[in-house]
Amino acid sequence: MKILLALNKTLNRDSVNRLDSGYYNIYIPLLELGHQVYFYDTIDPTEKNFQKVVDKFKPDLIFCCLTGNRNIAPYEPSFEEISEITKKGNIITFNWFCDDTWRFDNFSQIVCNSFTVCSTPELDYINKYKEIGYDNIILGQWHCNENLYLSNNYRHKIGFCGGITKSRINFFNSIKESVSYLQSCSYEDLIQHYSSSRMVINPTTNDNDPEKKSQMKLRIFEATCANSMLLTQNVKNIDHYFYPGKEIVVFDDIADCNDKLYYYSYAETSVAEIARKGRERFLREHTSKIRLEKILHEIKKIC
Repeated sequence: MKILLALNKTLNRDSVNRLDSGYYNIYIPLLELGHQVYFYDTIDPTEKNFQKVVDKFKPDLIFCCLTGNRNIAPYEPSFEEISEITKKGNIITFNWFCDDTWRFDNFSQIVCNSFTVCSTPELDYINKYKEIGYDNIILGQWHCNENLYLSNNYRHKIGFCGGITKSRINFFNSIKESVSYLQSCSYEDLIQHYSSSRMVINPTTNDNDPEKKSQMKLRIFEATCANSMLLTQNVKNIDHYFYPGKEIVVFDDIADCNDKLYYYSYAETSVAEIARKGRERFLREHTSKIRLEKILHEIKKIC
């Protein structure tokens, strides 16, 4: 299949443009699956005229992860452009929505009709799309490229990678164990940091959400990819992906988190066993190639 990717290839962190997760978790796996892929970087494309790229490459599928924010991705195609391509009917258009827990009402439900098919990472939101009359919605959960993981050399008890937000500051100030915190790093360094941590901790509150709800995070799959024990704040439907207590560990609040941190700090055998089972489940169901093959299959069924 000829696939035109329209998403950010890089992301600016501390004034340095670094290859972002989409390059490793979408672009490389699609190539490895045998597809012909053109990467239209919505931050700094080689050819800045999107329609010219479409006309020259002649894709079967345009695979997007659009933000609707030109300050973040100045060259991403407009929804009007995508809608015009969709209406012609000779190219399938698809958008991967990331933040439906807080962007569905003011973003996703407004722009989804521009695309032939869309996906959501939130299982409960499948029905929300159908309730507004958009039926071509599929579950597109986060995933990770298993080839990023190399080996474990545990130097940290607990690891975390991510930007500093108010809720995270409050969270890390409230737990009783020290965390090896890495920010503004390359994606390769992120996976290596998790691979160097016996446990990866995952607060799931999104500070961009006015209601500060929890949401599914890519970190859930990065940690299990890295063969580290995931200790994650509870998020709805997480048991659809991993078995809590056997493949990952889930906490409900700060007190519960501290209790589990204390217990697992002295239970290295249990930590290793949960990490092993978490990675085995990840390899069976959540690698990028498995997830992308399933998504492309679902798109073909609809179209």
